[in-house]
Amino acid sequence: MKPRFSLRIALLGLAACLSLGLAAPAVADTAVPDESLHQAHRLLRELDRFLDHHPLLENDLRRNPSLLADRQYLGEKPELQNFLTVNAGVIRALQMEPRHFLHRALLRQANAPLKYSEVSQLDPFLSEQPAIERDLIEDPARIQEPAYLKLHPPLGDFLAQHPLLFRVFPPEPAGQP
Repeated sequence: MKPRFSLRIALLGLAACLSLGLAAPAVADTAVPDESLHQAHRLLRELDRFLDHHPLLENDLRRNPSLLADRQYLGEKPELQNFLTVNAGVIRALQMEPRHFLHRALLRQANAPLKYSEVSQLDPFLSEQPAIERDLIEDPARIQEPAYLKLHPPLGDFLAQHPLLFRVFPPEPAGQP
């Protein structure tokens, strides 16, 4: 009983932080021991393995991470609820890496291998451009759509200034899906 109660508290805390936009600043202002970062990255790799087998869950969670605290949603997704029970630290890890779901989605859009640390170069830009971040969360393929890039020149400019990202996220030629 006690671990389940702690999980609920953690999930509610994550939902509150994410809905208020507090997850990233709260972590940025607090020094996190290397051991905690190592543990968080290990847990996020476990989450990645889980999500590799549950792509529909991943799309839901990328668009709305607060679903991790939604009892009804978790009740309808027993695999996710069980995973979170077994890996309770995932919630804290996601607080430390609030763009994890977006990073995963962008990695799949890349035309060449890319590391999380490389895609995270976008984070400062996304912090300054929340509308673009919301758009990419909704549809990560936009990062390569010429029409989207034309409407959002700051994203195209940012990619042009970061050759690695520009190389792996080249605009799709006109007429390509």
